Amino acid sequence: MLIPRGAVDNKLPEFATELKDISFILNTFSEVATGKQDDLLIKTISSTDLAVYLHAPVMFATCLAVGVERVVGLYKQILEIKKLRGELLKQGVPEKETDNIGDYANKRMEKGIKEVSIEIVAQFYTKNDDGRKHELEVAVGISLSKLANRIDCGYNFEVRAEPPKKTEANTDAEQKTAANIQLIQGAIKNMQFMKLEGPKILGLGEGKEKIEPKKGKH
Repeated sequence: MLIPRGAVDNKLPEFATELKDISFILNTFSEVATGKQDDLLIKTISSTDLAVYLHAPVMFATCLAVGVERVVGLYKQILEIKKLRGELLKQGVPEKETDNIGDYANKRMEKGIKEVSIEIVAQFYTKNDDGRKHELEVAVGISLSKLANRIDCGYNFEVRAEPPKKTEANTDAEQKTAANIQLIQGAIKNMQFMKLEGPKILGLGEGKEKIEPKKGKH
């Protein structure tokens, strides 16, 4: 995760608050993929760019990779809209006169995120609990909105995995791990850092801040 210093005013309290919010995003995908929240073990932290590297189990990493890839794909669809709005602002058009453009971009992202959240839960959530499944669809939608808002502000999220070993995968677990790593490898090229210009255009609602797992279920 690359967090722009300006997004947290280059202040430790704001950075700590932001990490807590990002933890919500990450643990939403962890629960969808593994049925429980992750410890989010820190690998390294770079103070130069406020970059945080975490370890993640393969299933969690795969689910997150698909989520990031899909939301980046949706965001790239509105980049031209963002550039157009930026050009209008540069030409002196009052910001309020470009509000309709921003509203259109937000509605387009909201529609795409709703569809993607349902698809991700259907693909990765394996527990037989329709009530929790619906709650996680809502939580994934919130998390994808949070991701989209942050990408619009210059954040960068990447999921990386070493290529599968060339030894033959014999067990079902080994085959599943190899397939998941291939999914991550395929998603990497679509998560590339985007150098953005102009003011942000998204203001997606981020809903309820915390959706806790049901006690006794995990």
